[in-house]
Amino acid sequence: MALATTKLLRCAGKKRQWVAPTISANLGGEEIQIALGAVEVQQSTGSHCRVLYGQVFRDGKWCPVKLTETEPDLWIGGPEAPEAGPLTFSFDAMKRSSLQREAPGWPSELVEDLSRWPLKGPGTVVFDAHFFVQRGVSAVLSSGFPVLFVGAAQQMGLVTEDWIPGIAKHLTNRSLCEVFGGTSLEEMIQDLPEDLKKGHFDIAGAIAGADSANEEHWSRVYTVKIQSPERLTIESCSWTLGAMLREPVSEVDAAVGDVLLKINGRGILWQSFDDIQELLIDLPGTAEITFGRPKVIQKIYLREAVASAEALSLFCDGVDGDGKVLVSQLAALLSRAGLVFAEDRPGLFAGDAGTASHLHVDRKPLLQFCHGLHGCKFFCVAPGKAPGPQVPWQSGAQLEAKLPTDAKLSTAAVEWMQSPEVSVCCLHPGDLLLFLGQSCHAGCNGAAQMSLSLFHGTMPLSYMLQGAFGVPYQLMARKLMS
Repeated sequence: MALATTKLLRCAGKKRQWVAPTISANLGGEEIQIALGAVEVQQSTGSHCRVLYGQVFRDGKWCPVKLTETEPDLWIGGPEAPEAGPLTFSFDAMKRSSLQREAPGWPSELVEDLSRWPLKGPGTVVFDAHFFVQRGVSAVLSSGFPVLFVGAAQQMGLVTEDWIPGIAKHLTNRSLCEVFGGTSLEEMIQDLPEDLKKGHFDIAGAIAGADSANEEHWSRVYTVKIQSPERLTIESCSWTLGAMLREPVSEVDAAVGDVLLKINGRGILWQSFDDIQELLIDLPGTAEITFGRPKVIQKIYLREAVASAEALSLFCDGVDGDGKVLVSQLAALLSRAGLVFAEDRPGLFAGDAGTASHLHVDRKPLLQFCHGLHGCKFFCVAPGKAPGPQVPWQSGAQLEAKLPTDAKLSTAAVEWMQSPEVSVCCLHPGDLLLFLGQSCHAGCNGAAQMSLSLFHGTMPLSYMLQGAFGVPYQLMARKLMS
């Protein structure tokens, strides 16, 4: 049989033929082949319908079709292609293994649905490289909903395709602590490449449930007097809460990773990091600070590190490449998509099983690319409001809202996840997700394995022309469009 769609492409020194995956369908008792381009899940008055863009093979040739699912597994073509329906077929043959081990704390029905189909709610699932290159970006920008390209690395011959097997061999059944070595955060990061040290180490999972009065979570609790406390080099324990040392204070034996529990007797463990910074700045010359050293260095989430060759080599013996190559490949493939690839290297995110980011809206309205490299990563995307942390089910709340896969969620969180306007998708190694930074979103790492992914943002020319990134970029866009 003739191939549905093919293209000869050179990527990373390899020739790659683009071929759309096919499935069998029944048309009036006749078995025909359908080449899959993409399936768009459209939202309409609280319900969803699926629309398939692809090609059917009949009479010795491939013909483009647009099919709408009117009933489960029953699809019909539009007036322009009446010969294309009704057809019956399902995507059961494309079902991946059950995800129950990856999200035991989430509603089982939702998780099982994601095992059968990788997207819940509005968005687009892409199967074909041609469709992605020609229409993937516009699908996100026009709808505001995510686009998931299943098997993107293999379909497009991205450099990550070569990395993934070695990464799996190196990371399977290991935690970040085991990969980096050490029994404390200080030991864990002291010998890391600078590009990894620049990342943020979220230790909220390691000290979950801790408070300043309970020593169960701490191997050492101590109180010392610190002169000029505003000079402490600190970062948040989670994404926006708590504070820990990023530079040691040798004169009082305070180590990297020690958590600030109290300032002058006032408990501050889970306060806003910004508030803690302001408190330290406003203190007079000397402050009495109580620190806690975490007992367990597990459930760590490293985010926003630099995906350099040296950094990537720690996650896979023999990785020969740099995240810069990946961005260059996508920039070349999407040269006509109206994007400016402002970040030449991706950010590296590596999270122990069960870790998660908080629901938030980015400060910059970038179109974000997320590449799955290891483990399972769930993503929740919904219409966003003002930039910053979001708790969609609690009006006026300022605290972080996370959706960990290994813990039972609140009733309000579950209801929000299952609401029609919320998209939930599942990335496997080799998959690629596109979503808008101005949406409310959160990444949730599977509970069975460490998750490793790369992120990079792009500036849509249409946003640049509107001044979304400031006057200099607006002028740049006008020049590029002239």
